[in-house]
Amino acid sequence: MALVIVADSAEELRAQVAGQLAMAGHEVRQAEDGALALLEIAQQEPQVLVIELTLARVPGLEVLRILHEEGLARNTRIVVYTNETHSFHVRRALNLGAHRVLEKAEPPEAVVDVVHEQLEILGVAVPALGTPQIGAGEPQMVTRDLSFSFGIGGGPPGGRSLPVSDLPDPA
Repeated sequence: MALVIVADSAEELRAQVAGQLAMAGHEVRQAEDGALALLEIAQQEPQVLVIELTLARVPGLEVLRILHEEGLARNTRIVVYTNETHSFHVRRALNLGAHRVLEKAEPPEAVVDVVHEQLEILGVAVPALGTPQIGAGEPQMVTRDLSFSFGIGGGPPGGRSLPVSDLPDPA
């Protein structure tokens, strides 16, 4: 079972992707915006991050830039799942460490296939389709108070702190 974070502002699609991944036997955490995705990654590095580029508060490309520049999530495979498929956005995402870019026109099942592909690259065993998964729970939604994160008030648990200057004003 792998830890996968799904970061997408579109609640219904995020829940569909997370649900498919949970049914495939993975531990899944959801983040509704980029700031929450960064917080979740800082607390526990996932094997795979599935991220949208048009996230609220901290856009997906900015999340990728912060991860890249701060050296966070070095062992995480990054899958961009987006409608932003203009060549500039795709090139930028790949330059910032994304391993795959998938259009949102693809169904959530295609995301599961790509996540499994990325896990195989990491050498993580992927459950066979149709195999019941013991202990595969419901995907979790990340809804944490950010007052302690990103270098404010001592930093997140685990001692990892992300630069406040890189985060836009949430107002």
